[in-house]
Amino acid sequence: MNIIKDVLDKIKTEDIKPKSRWSFLVKNYLFWMAGVLAVAVGSIAVSVMIFVINNQEWSLAGRAGGFFYVLVYVLPYFWLVVFALFILVTYYNIRQIDGGYKYQLGVIIAIYFLLSILFGSVFYAVGLGEKTDDMLIMRSPFYGHFAEMPNKVWHKPGAGMMVGKIISLDDNKEMFNLLDINNKDWIVDCRHAERPPMFILGQGQIVSVVGRPEDSNHFTAEAVLPFKGSDCPFKDGCPPMR
Repeated sequence: MNIIKDVLDKIKTEDIKPKSRWSFLVKNYLFWMAGVLAVAVGSIAVSVMIFVINNQEWSLAGRAGGFFYVLVYVLPYFWLVVFALFILVTYYNIRQIDGGYKYQLGVIIAIYFLLSILFGSVFYAVGLGEKTDDMLIMRSPFYGHFAEMPNKVWHKPGAGMMVGKIISLDDNKEMFNLLDINNKDWIVDCRHAERPPMFILGQGQIVSVVGRPEDSNHFTAEAVLPFKGSDCPFKDGCPPMR
């Protein structure tokens, strides 16, 4: 009886009033909306990660130092952190709704992961990953710093790999001048170089060149490929691939 009396006295003293059913419903809806938003952000993060990882010249990984070495450079760390952060946001939101305490962290992570992969793949297919990446590169120097990292792993002239912009070509398109991403000029011999079907070399084109350096300014190309990185390595922009 003392416990009941103490509780009643506390209610009177502190003027405690019961919350309405609507307040609980509004709270649940708000947390559900926050959870949906967290899944949407996670899905966008996944779509950008797929775009960045897919748009690398993986066939050259052996020259660049091996698959795992390249992976360290090209992993989109910014989006991995965002993805992990919103897993925690989703977990917190679910724990706040009625019955949310029943769900363990492992179950929530699994559901969040599966939904993000599913919707992220759809977002990537419709081009949202690329658009998000491009928008953040243009508007955020901080993000742009992370986006530039993969380009460096594909530019190793000593290992027979270069990324650069074609400045000029001869009339027969057998030789061209290349400005690489370190602002160094090269004369590239591409007479016997392989090229993808329908890929036409042109002034201003951003390309990946595979071959061997002859000296500090001359390079013999074995293959000339359209640049496949997720971020343009030149501040004045990259033309569309042709």
